[in-house]
Amino acid sequence: MLAATLGILFEKNLVNTVTQQGWGRLLYGVSAALTQSRFGIGGFAIDDRIFVYLMRAGLSDNSRLLDVLGERFPNNLRNTELLDTALRQAAAIDLPPPTGLPDSKGHYSGLSGFSGDDSGIGTYAYLAFMIFGVHLSALTYLYFLITGGSIALYLLSQRRSTAAIVALAIVTTSLYLTVCADIVNFQSATGPGIDLKDPRFLGTIATIPVLHIIATWMRENNRLSVADYVILAAQCAILAFALHIRASVVWTVLAIPLLWMLRTGLFRHPGVSRRLYDWRSPRSIVTLAVVLAVLLTGYVCARASQHPLYSAEGEIPRHTFWQGVVYSLQLNPAWEAKYGTLVNGAGGDAMPPAAARFAISQLPKDQQGQYFNTDGSLKRTALEKFTRAMFFRLLWNDPGFVLSTFLIVKPIRILDSEMALFGGIFAELPLWNMLIPIVAAIMLTWAGARDPDTPRQLLSFAGVALWMAIFASLPNWLVALNPLVMVDHFLWDLVFLGSIVIAASAALARLAPRKLRPIFTGA
Repeated sequence: MLAATLGILFEKNLVNTVTQQGWGRLLYGVSAALTQSRFGIGGFAIDDRIFVYLMRAGLSDNSRLLDVLGERFPNNLRNTELLDTALRQAAAIDLPPPTGLPDSKGHYSGLSGFSGDDSGIGTYAYLAFMIFGVHLSALTYLYFLITGGSIALYLLSQRRSTAAIVALAIVTTSLYLTVCADIVNFQSATGPGIDLKDPRFLGTIATIPVLHIIATWMRENNRLSVADYVILAAQCAILAFALHIRASVVWTVLAIPLLWMLRTGLFRHPGVSRRLYDWRSPRSIVTLAVVLAVLLTGYVCARASQHPLYSAEGEIPRHTFWQGVVYSLQLNPAWEAKYGTLVNGAGGDAMPPAAARFAISQLPKDQQGQYFNTDGSLKRTALEKFTRAMFFRLLWNDPGFVLSTFLIVKPIRILDSEMALFGGIFAELPLWNMLIPIVAAIMLTWAGARDPDTPRQLLSFAGVALWMAIFASLPNWLVALNPLVMVDHFLWDLVFLGSIVIAASAALARLAPRKLRPIFTGA
């Protein structure tokens, strides 16, 4: 299934190209990776010279810069020779190393941060270039290397469970179907799409680690060894890396502990039983502690390693949360009529900064300067502070407007996006691509029917997959809402549906007439 998934990316010409939705994030990530590899300056810092050079070399939407190259946007993003040449030259151009030191006012001249995007794409690009060389395709290949490693860890721990292996195959098949969706494209039916290199898709790296945790807890009678804990910790390190790349993966930090409480019966039996402290029990508190400890360690390491420019410039090395929450209020049809004047009519991405600037303008003159950089740009920390204040002010003064946005408008948009995602599977792809998951389903039905306990376990797993799908939609419900940011939710939806289909098919196969039963069960 992984090979078939990579084949779809080649078929859609998404391995050596960049999408219109993802080129900006990629520009930041590649610039940070080259800054670190060339000058040893890490911490998600970007050398402005490399950043500008990449834009001038073709990784840009600026018509003036592209005219010099004889290119036009977005055609330049599909010019593989142009993009790879830009990367190679940026990696080799003769530049003196930046000082890396602050000036007299504490600013780091020549270095920049990620401007409110997730800085983990810089780490991801650095690893990709280090392993596969400085090529655009390296960013795609690293995804499959990490996923393959995650599968290997899963098999080492869960290889004795038929249900666990079938569940893994359902996940990889669901990943294939997700890549077949129309939104994973240079141009989808509804507008520019995304590809696997986009951080909004890279969050799916977390799927198999989460599956590993689920499978561990579902095998209640299994006895864990030290090796199982080492493998679990390694799997959680991959989950922590996914969280570093895509901040919205934080939904797993809420879903996993709550799932553990449900599986252990803490909600039904408040008294903690002795088995919760048996470290060899899959549902012991030790397994949860390992998961949370690794995730916390990853978060602390990322925070500790960030360059001092982030605190000096008021930067944030991840997506801003409250900016997204306020941005999403624009989905309410009454927004412009009721509150458009608060932001001087600004809309889209410009709305939250306009709201923050308006709030700052109401402060005394001597207090305003602290919220701006020397170039007059708004600090990200200030943007978070004032958009948070704006949201709670609106919630207090007009709760009906805010609640209707989150409880009526947004759920409808989620359903619409989900229907668009399902409707776009296999759009404009050859028929044979549809046969691959059908063959996979037949094989998984055969595998599940051979074990009488597998159908029941898959139904239980389907319930957990639905739980994960619900939590995966929380970031979209709270912040932005469109199919492009719902990849995690869509993937878990497919896992839920696939688990039900295979469980039902395997159960029916076991009920087949006696003469046919050996074909399905091997009995």
